[in-house]
Parts: sequence; structure tokens; C-alpha cells
Amino acid sequence: MALVEIADVKKFLGTPKRFCLTIDRLEIAKGEFFTVVGPSGAGKSTLILMLGGFLTPDQGSIKVGKKSAMSHFGSDRFIRTVFQENALFPHLTVCDQLRISAVLSHRYSGSDDVLQAVDYFINALELKGKEDSLPSQLSGGQKRRLALGRAMIARPKLLLLDEPLTAVPGEMREDLLNLMDTIFDEKTPPAVVVVTHDADLALSRSDRIAVLISTKNGESEEGEFKRVGTPEDVYSSPSSMEVAGLLGGANTLVLDSTTFVVRPEQIALADCRVVRPDVYCEEAIIKKRIYRGYAVDYVLEWRNGETLSHVTARALSHDAQQQYCEGSTVWFAIGKRNLKVVKRPAS
Repeated sequence: MALVEIADVKKFLGTPKRFCLTIDRLEIAKGEFFTVVGPSGAGKSTLILMLGGFLTPDQGSIKVGKKSAMSHFGSDRFIRTVFQENALFPHLTVCDQLRISAVLSHRYSGSDDVLQAVDYFINALELKGKEDSLPSQLSGGQKRRLALGRAMIARPKLLLLDEPLTAVPGEMREDLLNLMDTIFDEKTPPAVVVVTHDADLALSRSDRIAVLISTKNGESEEGEFKRVGTPEDVYSSPSSMEVAGLLGGANTLVLDSTTFVVRPEQIALADCRVVRPDVYCEEAIIKKRIYRGYAVDYVLEWRNGETLSHVTARALSHDAQQQYCEGSTVWFAIGKRNLKVVKRPAS
């Protein structure tokens, strides 16, 4: 059952109206983890602000729980938003930030119920011993966890997260994701809408991904969803090179005037030509070898007709392919089923 229903929405920004976010139709189910990825300026934060009731669409409707998103703003806390800047109250302690959020949510039966919830979140957020600390006394990761906990303790039906891993140190990222998993494993989890540049977060955590891209239209720009689907579908069958590039490494191959995209891990290296009807194979020179710990990337140069082209192949570090060095001549092979068409020649 859909919790969020968006229909025929347009939101104009700028003076004059140089940007328009357009969403024809989108539904987000109860309990769904829905991630929006896209470049800066595509309208991701605008979408979050409209879902949270902070902005009104100029055209169309946004409904959350069958009511306008604006009707939830500042009232029943049906929706909670965690901004990039955390927006913590500077004069309130950790304990008070959580307690006030719980009280204002009207989701608890009394003060004892509220105190029990605060104690649970203090422990889940790993903020034990910081109960009386102000935001200025917390680390960046602690502030981020507190901002998330303050939203979650209100038991919202819809949780909006704007770049949830921004400014979170690498070693804390997995801890924060695990915390989100712990909280979301409740019997009635909220629907979660995340906007992010983080391809790993989108692919590893989402039920569905939407790719939001802006395109120029004369003097103005328009942000639109170019692909919506499961992580597997969006990653393996991108609708364009732009969509492919937003979710990890991608190579472009132009063969017989048709443009294909292929992922680095789908390219195998060999010492001789692979002759099979289901495999595309070309000779190339390794121009660069990049060791990444878990994998080795090879930048290959090959002549495609009169054009000098480059592709990147990726092999796991323990694979035999790590023996190849810069300057080596190799053959790269791609299963034809992995060649995804993103542009066909004009008819």
C-alpha cells in the first residue's frame, strides 16, 4: 500500500524560473527504503523539502498517508526530516533533544514511557555518558547519530534523510548504517526516503532507487527521474550513460554506431583472443594499473576503427589478473549479454 503519492508535480526555482523539478507520478510504499541519487542541482533537496512540507509544489499534488504533505508540517510529526546540517538545538543536551522530540510526537502514553524510549535510544546511539552534553561537545559522528535518533524516537511514518552519511568519518559509516538497520527492524518501520550522492549506500540499502538528472532546455533546466527500479535493475540495465555513471564505474563502447555501457567488473582480461559467439573480444594495451586493495583496476587503450578508446577492467586482488603490468598487451573479453544499449543510431 502506498504511503506517499506524487502526481503531476512541478516546482519552479530561481528568478526568473530557470529550474523546474518535474515528477509525473511516483508512489512509495509503507516501510520502503527509497533512495534518490543524482548530481548536485538536479532537485534532490527540493524533493525532500516538498515531502517534508517545507515547500509547496507549484503544480500537482504530494500526499502522505492520503493527506497533503503540507498538512503534516509542524503538527502531528507524521513526517520527520534529518538535514545535512543536523539542525540540533544548540542549547539542549542530548537527553533533552530526544525527550522533547518524543513528547511532541504524541506517540507515548506518559512520562515513564518517554523516559524508557530515551534510555533505549541513548544506548542504541552509543551516546551513553553523553546524556548531559550539548551539541558543541559532540563529535561529528555523534551529532549525526543524535540527529537520526531524534527523528526516529518520534516514530514517524515517513523519515526523510538528506545525505545521511555527510561528514561521517569512514570508520563510523558502517556503524551508522548498522544502527539504522537496528531501528528499521521494528515491526512497523517507517518509509525512508534518502537523497544522496553515495552509490554504495543506494545499492546496498535500498528497496528501490530513483535516478534524478537535470537536462538543459534552452535557457532553463528540468530535473526528472530518468530511471526507477530495484538496485539490481538500475545498476545492471541503466537507461543512459549518465544513469550508469551515478551508480559506480561504467565504460562506454561505440560499436557499429550503437553506444553500449559495460561495468568494469564485467570485463575479463586474457593472454589470447577469446573466440566464442557470445563474447566480444579486442586487443588492448594496459596504460595504467590501479591497486585498490580489494581489487585492481586496469585502464586499457585500444583502437576502435580510427578512434583510440579507453575502458577500465576490474579484477579481484587475489585473481590471477593482478600479474598484468603497465605496458602489457592483453585481450579484453565481454559477454555480449553484459553490453547494455544506451543509444542507438539515428534511423
